[in-house]
Amino acid sequence: MRVVFAIDATDKVAHISNLPGCIRWAQQRTKATGRPIKIVCCRGGEKNGRTIAEVTDEGVRLIKAGTLWSHGKLRYLHVER
Repeated sequence: MRVVFAIDATDKVAHISNLPGCIRWAQQRTKATGRPIKIVCCRGGEKNGRTIAEVTDEGVRLIKAGTLWSHGKLRYLHVER
């Protein structure tokens, strides 16, 4: 099982949903703020999540070897569902 987060790191706000839902939220957030939004995927049982995509004004960009996000860092974000 996987959990997908869309993260606005500047405002420390996240959205939890499936991948299409997170991409939709990230596109709306990017249009409103103009900032890039990271899409992070966490697998069950792993200590870290990995950035799998980035949403900007130009569109969605997939990332092969993204940065790691610790569960502690993700836990302290304000989560919207």
